[in-house]
Amino acid sequence: MSFVDDAKHKFEEAMGKIERTVGGAIGDSVLAGNGEAHEEHGEAAEEASDHDQHAKRKRLAEEQGQSAQKPGSPGGQPTPESIDDATSANDAAK
Repeated sequence: MSFVDDAKHKFEEAMGKIERTVGGAIGDSVLAGNGEAHEEHGEAAEEASDHDQHAKRKRLAEEQGQSAQKPGSPGGQPTPESIDDATSANDAAK
């Protein structure tokens, strides 16, 4: 999420709190209800973007971890199959 999106969500949440407070103070239930809805929407949007950021970071970390390993060998260690394949390739080249 960008800084601008974060600011928008915070602004919507703050405006919702103001509307809710003013609506409650003057007895306007519609304004108070709208304020509560805006406040909750701002909170939900912020949480959703936080979740998206976390998922993106996790996906990138997994991709970087996989690219550091050789295909077919966990942790970059040779497997018995890869050793047999290398031995067979060397024998065939002789």
